[in-house]
Amino acid sequence: MSTAEAILWDLNNTKSVLTSRTIDHSIGCTHSDTEMCHIFVDLKLWNEFLWIIHLELKEVVPGKLGIVHQLGCSWKRVSEIQRSHAFILLHWLLKNHHCIELLELKETPFGTNLRLIGDALQCNVGIKKLGVSKFEMIPKAFFTALATLSGLQKLALCDVSLTRHAVAELQLAIKEMSSLTSLELEVRKLNPRNQSGLLDALADSSVAELHLPGWCLDNGTVFAKFLAQNTKLKKLTLDYIVNEGERTNEVLDLFGALRTNKVLEKLYLPYCFLRPSEGRFLAQVMAENNTLSVLQVGIAFGNEPDDFADLIERNGGLRELEIEGSFLIDELAGCIKKNTTLRKLSLQSARIGVERTEAFLDALAGNESLELVTLGNVFELVPGDFHELLEQKGLEKRVHYDCYTSDPPIHTSNKRSGTNLQRVYIEPQQDPVILVVHYMYFKLASPFRFVEVSIRLDRLGCTSARLLARYLSSTEVLESLYLTFDVNEHSMSILLGGLRLNKSISSLAFEDCEFTNEDASVLGALVKESKTMQEITLLSPDYSTSLAVISELSRCLVDNYFLLSVKTNEYLDLGEYMFEIRDKMRRNGSMLLDAVQFAMGSCTKRHAEAFERHVESKSLVRKLQEVTGETEFEVRERIKTRLRYIRYNFMTVVGVVKEKVICKQGKRQRTLLDHIGFDNLLRVVSYLKVRDIVDEPVAGCSHAPGSRMQLRKRKARP
Repeated sequence: MSTAEAILWDLNNTKSVLTSRTIDHSIGCTHSDTEMCHIFVDLKLWNEFLWIIHLELKEVVPGKLGIVHQLGCSWKRVSEIQRSHAFILLHWLLKNHHCIELLELKETPFGTNLRLIGDALQCNVGIKKLGVSKFEMIPKAFFTALATLSGLQKLALCDVSLTRHAVAELQLAIKEMSSLTSLELEVRKLNPRNQSGLLDALADSSVAELHLPGWCLDNGTVFAKFLAQNTKLKKLTLDYIVNEGERTNEVLDLFGALRTNKVLEKLYLPYCFLRPSEGRFLAQVMAENNTLSVLQVGIAFGNEPDDFADLIERNGGLRELEIEGSFLIDELAGCIKKNTTLRKLSLQSARIGVERTEAFLDALAGNESLELVTLGNVFELVPGDFHELLEQKGLEKRVHYDCYTSDPPIHTSNKRSGTNLQRVYIEPQQDPVILVVHYMYFKLASPFRFVEVSIRLDRLGCTSARLLARYLSSTEVLESLYLTFDVNEHSMSILLGGLRLNKSISSLAFEDCEFTNEDASVLGALVKESKTMQEITLLSPDYSTSLAVISELSRCLVDNYFLLSVKTNEYLDLGEYMFEIRDKMRRNGSMLLDAVQFAMGSCTKRHAEAFERHVESKSLVRKLQEVTGETEFEVRERIKTRLRYIRYNFMTVVGVVKEKVICKQGKRQRTLLDHIGFDNLLRVVSYLKVRDIVDEPVAGCSHAPGSRMQLRKRKARP
């Protein structure tokens, strides 16, 4: 036996630490335009090995896989040989499987050999997106390999440091990757020479979306020249620009380049709070620039509101504007009346009192071009005060808001923002009076308005729990709930009882809450039954709570096909439970993608079955909006059309017949007996689901003649 054969034999006989199963490394990628790779049949097997090195293999787009970072097993339970085998498997997957189009790597305690990864990438033809984060001194060889990725479209290097030679190699790679359209470089400080070299490489590249740290403005003149002359860049994000007290002319040079650049469409400057002179200059520039359509900036303390009023009123082409900082919203009312170009406006002030918004809202009511205004940090005395004001002015559909009360801290929103409301928690000014707390909870439900609710309380008593449970069991609009409090012996069970009756919440989070084994069982039953829950977050410093909930979820998720995300504290010794949970997340994520494919026109039985399961889920609507770019109304019409297709073509979809079952009317256009038969058929299949038709005979029916397709027994609908 040769050395290569001996190595292959050893790899094929290495057993999983979880199930003792093995992988056959002799079979390569079988992906084609019409067939999925054989690897999709049992993703769990491959993950039993990749789990050792904190990686996960899962479907990321229909028919294509990604390898992403995920907390795995404790390093103490595996040997160095087992880890080496897992890295060899990673190398083999990247080298041989062109069905893998996403790779995300994050530094781990035992180290990831980027030279080994680079060697595999030189043979890869499928990777389109690559992310590398938290690595020290990425070697030159890795970037040499990047230059060979002819199909790479998106590259992200986040919180990494590079050797001097690696920077030079990265510059060459950027020039040679002709398909690269998106680049994020969060590289730790580079010297001026390397910064200039990097900008020169970007000037000659095909990059249309660029994300850089603020140090790129250290030499503002050089960056301004790069931006002014660039003819391909459509979107630019600059993070962590030095604060206004330490800046000189860097931001002024940046804005000056916008006078020359006629290509850039989106500019994001998060955490960049403009000085008065910078705000005035930006307003002047934007009066001349008619190509920039999206802008995000901030107002530094002490800035005159007139500067940004001019920006809103006089800009030439902005369609979306986001302003963050300290300003009085009523002082922007005048410019809102006059603006005719903006479609979306986001104002994230330090604090907006309800009483100060009326003039602004009156101006908005008179503006016909602004379709959506987002207001953050609106302070109200009682939940719902601001919403009532919006209803009075007929603006409840045009204004999205985040509101808060301070005693007790409650955040509410009429939109699904996708952000964590807990980030904007404020400490209560004093211990809230319990009757006030009860009144606040009562107001949450009168009437139901809030899509997101976040509540913080030191202790949740039984009376408060009953009020919340009553609200949660009856609301039909609440989608996201974030709770943090200490509980007494019975309050958690009361709260979970209300949650179990809820049919609208898709995102549920608990922080610093304790669960008994009985509470965990109720939560498990809730998840098992739910068809709306998509995300669950449990952040508890209490190990016994994490153990109770995670172990319960690992069992109950077998029968749940809708949950897509479970986030918990990262306890390595609970890794096996989390592995089972993630396996179900992978299954559910793939099923959602199957449903999307059917909605997009595919007619396979597997895709139709997935579509039937998700036909009423909000996750399908959101995923289709993401894929197609259509409005919610258009997506829902698409879903209705595809549901009718299943009804009228049921026998074809499930594989009983090869062609469509049709009945034709006679010459006199009279209804024929066959047409009546087709109507009867539609009535019959209305009691069936695609999954009721199995491909192989069920037990006790193997003697049935005719088609191999069999029908599961199903109760008739009332």
